[in-house]
Amino acid sequence: MSLLTRLAEVNDNDKNSGLSSFASAFGVVIPPSSAQVNNIDTYLATTLSDLAVRARLTLAEFVRCIRGQTDADGRPNKALYEVPIQHNTSRRRSYELWNRIVREGVRPKWTQSKPQTQQYRPKNYKSSSAHAAAVRRHVRKSQLEGRYLVLDDRVFEMWPEEFISPVGVVEKGADDTRMINDYSYPHGAAVNNFTDRDNFPLTILHVTLHDAFTTCVWLCLT
Repeated sequence: MSLLTRLAEVNDNDKNSGLSSFASAFGVVIPPSSAQVNNIDTYLATTLSDLAVRARLTLAEFVRCIRGQTDADGRPNKALYEVPIQHNTSRRRSYELWNRIVREGVRPKWTQSKPQTQQYRPKNYKSSSAHAAAVRRHVRKSQLEGRYLVLDDRVFEMWPEEFISPVGVVEKGADDTRMINDYSYPHGAAVNNFTDRDNFPLTILHVTLHDAFTTCVWLCLT
């Protein structure tokens, strides 16, 4: 485990160095990570939004840059590694699927019914306002872990293909809450409705979904 920890630190340093170098070409300085854990790092969100606007990359290209994906190492999640494939095993197909996820991430396919742009932008549930502090903590945690790419809402002008899913909060025990990204709303026009579910290798995703899925773009709406 200590080896994996050291590898993760090396990968993080390489990723941050590459991002800083890329940003400097556009006159943007990536700030050091904030020590704040209870509130969203809005300064970082604004800085990355500035970079997105100046670089004029597609959303997919920008996410690759944030993740540190290169031609030499295209892994979206540097904490995942391929496993050797044993030819005489019933799990060969699972190994192949895993290795593909490590190399490329999970690439969801959309149904033909999906429109080019979202026709209706849903608002967050009222529970998110009632538990605003919990939402901020959750988003900040995911921001620190690299699961959420938090940006300003001005990126809508660049990436109109983005789909918004509302956020809600449910109680989890007596003194705890859990934030929910509702990908099933609005009914009939949600992200889940337009996702081709036949495309997912469910035999292994029950184990790897948490780490292998694509980075979520979380917008700071003000």
